[in-house]
Amino acid sequence: KPIVMAVQEAFHHRFAVWKQLGSMEARVKIPSDAFAPGESIKLNIDLDQGSGSVEITKIILNLQQ
Repeated sequence: KPIVMAVQEAFHHRFAVWKQLGSMEARVKIPSDAFAPGESIKLNIDLDQGSGSVEITKIILNLQQ
């Protein structure tokens, strides 16, 4: 059974926290919910940076059992 999850994040100015600089939404799909030790896991990540001036340079994903 595939696993699908979505994450949304808004980025705000460091000092003027009420001022939103941009946002992003990531949708991650993992094709199965069971894997063998050492097996590679293929992910599909759909990233929408929306509008704004924030450049996203890295995505860190932590999978836990």
